[in-house]
Amino acid sequence: MDKFIKPKNSDEYFNSKDTMKMLKVTSCELMHLRVTNKIQFYKRGNAYFYQVNSLQHTTSLD
Repeated sequence: MDKFIKPKNSDEYFNSKDTMKMLKVTSCELMHLRVTNKIQFYKRGNAYFYQVNSLQHTTSLD
């Protein structure tokens, strides 16, 4: 189920392409992170945006 969270500041979010580069994952792996709620995101139309703080926490888990 999609999460609808209105971001407070658009600078705090990355799009999918930038997120995949930062985490060094494929689009499929990124989707699995969303489905398992391991990464915070919001969806606008067909695009997903990922919270910077969530990404920093995800990279520190590796």
